[in-house]
Amino acid sequence: MINSKKNNINVFLCGPTVYDAIHFGHARFFLFFDLVYRLFKLRNIEPTIVINITDIDPKIVARSKERGVEYSSLVEENIKEFLKTFEKLGLNNSFIYVKVSDYVDYTKRIIKNLIRDKKAYYSLGNIYLKAKFGTKAKLSGLSKEEMKDMRFDINPGKKSPTDILLWNCSDTFENLFNDSELGNGVPWWHIQDVSVIFGIFSGKYDIHSGATDLILPHHEYISSILYGINNIKKYPNIWMHVGLVYLKNKKMSKSTGHFISIDGLLNKYNANTIRLYSYSENYHDPLFFSYKGINEYRKLENRINEILISENSVPDENSSKIKKFIEYLTDDFNTVDALTVLKEAVEEKRYCEIKKMVEIFGLRY
Repeated sequence: MINSKKNNINVFLCGPTVYDAIHFGHARFFLFFDLVYRLFKLRNIEPTIVINITDIDPKIVARSKERGVEYSSLVEENIKEFLKTFEKLGLNNSFIYVKVSDYVDYTKRIIKNLIRDKKAYYSLGNIYLKAKFGTKAKLSGLSKEEMKDMRFDINPGKKSPTDILLWNCSDTFENLFNDSELGNGVPWWHIQDVSVIFGIFSGKYDIHSGATDLILPHHEYISSILYGINNIKKYPNIWMHVGLVYLKNKKMSKSTGHFISIDGLLNKYNANTIRLYSYSENYHDPLFFSYKGINEYRKLENRINEILISENSVPDENSSKIKKFIEYLTDDFNTVDALTVLKEAVEEKRYCEIKKMVEIFGLRY
């Protein structure tokens, strides 16, 4: 359990579901928070960034059967691979990685308390959070009636369309968790994250983030469960959503196989180029991947490298560009304008300013 201090900031990131390797869309998300970490440190704020690893999911069961390997072996193999990928990309080693399966005891405790307080109920073997304590639709902007029409977690036993599945005993799984009171089942997607949040931060944290496609229903439902637990209303303090990466106008996705792997990109470009390109759109906007676009940042990266190893660079007369660079980044992490300042410094061959900027961006030379 992590205690929050005055100059600390606690961040929870929705991490990968480990049934396959991560792709550039995932990388953009984590590279952005690598930058966030550096900027907090720059301002003497100590960030604690937790990345949850979803290792309880039907897709993992399906993939393990497809490949003929043990469920746990597939999980550990993919965790090992994505940590290797993070290392290749140069992500800092201060992130904390946790598996949701290690927090199931918290899940059980939370659900039992919700049942005791009559906020949750049993139905056909499953357990649901009542809609009364459920979605407020504040993140998605949808009305309650619109949310009802969405009908997530469809099950004939639900009392209301917007009730939230907490504990699933009705579907067939190979990795059931035993409990004499709740029944043998699995914690469902949304409460998995909540359990980690309580296990790590005692439910009190500052930032919760994921890709924009997690707003509905995942983050709506996490918010609802947090509200249902002791009527917590103010945590997290901030929700941040990172734009999706699109390939040929269709979002990159592991489940559909429509993506570009990190290893594939690293065969063509170095980690610095991939990082610069991931910052080429502001974090809340989508990024439409193109080889033309990333090639422009390879040229920029090559030019930076030439200047940093050259002895003929123009001496820096002042640090005005550094000041502007940091001002942009501290204004809602405006990487687009910050990159413009970096490009100006490269054009003028300002060695010291370039060196400082690339350090903040996390480039390695």
